[in-house]
Amino acid sequence: KAKEEARKAFDLSGNLSRADHLLIEGRYREFSSDYVAAIEIYQSLRDFFPDQPDYALYLATAQLKADHNKDALQTIARMRQLPQPERDDPRIDLMEAKAGDGLGDFKLTERMATAAAIKAKRQGSRLLLAQARERQGWALEELGDYDKASALLSEARELFAASGNPLSSAQVLLDIGDLTYDRGDLPGAHKIYEQVLQEFRHTGAQQKVAIALSRLGSVATDSGQLASGKRYLEEALRVDREIGAPTARDLGNLANVLAAMGDLTAAAQSNKQSAQGFHQSGDKSNEAIVLVDLADVLLKKGEIDSARQNVFQAISMLQQTGDKRNLGFALFTRADILRTQDKLDKAQEVAEQDVALRRQLGDTVNLPESQMLLAQIALEQGRTAAAESLARTAALAFEQRKVSDRGAESYACLSQALLREGKVQPARAAAGEAMTFSQHGGDITARFEADLARATVAAAAGQVAEARRVLESLRRETSRRGYVGYGLQAELGLGELELESGQATAGRSRLMRLQQDAQAKGFLLLARRARSALRHTAS
Repeated sequence: KAKEEARKAFDLSGNLSRADHLLIEGRYREFSSDYVAAIEIYQSLRDFFPDQPDYALYLATAQLKADHNKDALQTIARMRQLPQPERDDPRIDLMEAKAGDGLGDFKLTERMATAAAIKAKRQGSRLLLAQARERQGWALEELGDYDKASALLSEARELFAASGNPLSSAQVLLDIGDLTYDRGDLPGAHKIYEQVLQEFRHTGAQQKVAIALSRLGSVATDSGQLASGKRYLEEALRVDREIGAPTARDLGNLANVLAAMGDLTAAAQSNKQSAQGFHQSGDKSNEAIVLVDLADVLLKKGEIDSARQNVFQAISMLQQTGDKRNLGFALFTRADILRTQDKLDKAQEVAEQDVALRRQLGDTVNLPESQMLLAQIALEQGRTAAAESLARTAALAFEQRKVSDRGAESYACLSQALLREGKVQPARAAAGEAMTFSQHGGDITARFEADLARATVAAAAGQVAEARRVLESLRRETSRRGYVGYGLQAELGLGELELESGQATAGRSRLMRLQQDAQAKGFLLLARRARSALRHTAS
């Protein structure tokens, strides 16, 4: 409806001054997501009226929507050359804070939001001060300073409420819910998101209602309540479709739940639809992160070349936009693919880049996941002490944040490292922790990792029947669901078990088939491990 009204205004603007006509057309193009045209129009207005900051602010906004973050920074830098008092407008600092968001540079966002707050306070502008406090709090949350972020967000909520702006006040409460979520307090986050949902519904902001439903879906998913999470996300999708809003975000979030539930085909389809939606809207950052999620699904399905192509495309897009935070996710998946391809030195290099980037951004939320991947790589390189240390660090962080699925994977890796060091009893305890965490969570791959650890420990303890039972069950389920890599790992475990339990002929036959199959499908790490097991038997 807003787009239609903007079109009507444009159609009626022919007799207005050139400046007013262009401004109305720019707004129409912006509402229509034709950011290229909007940017061109706003540039003309800015050039015609260089001493009026409003036109430059419109230009920077359109550039940020188009993910032209560096161009927006140039526009902002030009605004800082204006004479006083125009160059001291706190809106310029707020705009640069938003550019920091797009670049994943949270320190820039915090610094510019702080500058905006000082100027807004000096001018007595309560609304601009509220906006600045909200951006400060959001940035500090991303930087891991939760206590200070909480105080600033609470102040922003009070300021918006006092200014008679319930919608913005609810938006800040959404930020507070995100902060609570990042602290690992899932029940607390759920309670806040429920309140946010009611406030958005009260204001009639249906698109915000869909966002709140998405957040509730994420909390339910992380709490292991996948069916509930799926219902929330399907409701968010329904709301956005009903109001004609973009659905790319909903489809991407839904794809993640479907993947966690083990429906890889549906997850891939939903990811592809999401990526297409973001592509059509020109949102490169979100398109890129959905391509990373799609790559992860394709890797699980055994489509390694397609997974690699999607990751490379995502990395290129994220480097263009300067989105460092999402670049970390892309580097993580690229390192995982390299590990699968047995390019361990390169995988370690990329994973270390990811860790360095997380530390640079102060991203303590996602750092443990990157450390866990480094542990898995170190394990395959034979650096068991390093693997043990990294896995312990990651497991502790996930346990503190109550992230069950990643906790299960970290303890599974720790179990494997301890076992290779000959520490059977500690390895058994770690495998038990992995099973416990996987049962609390809902991600099926976490259970697969825990099952592999449990089977390996059972085999080492001479419990051949138990190990075989777990591996056979894993092989059947992965085959049914299309998890190629985990299916191959189950076959490897069964082959090694047969060799060690006196069934040399059957074991060698299984491992030879596995080696050929893994080689053909690009799972070169598993192919090498099968060859190693065969050589060990021959010697």
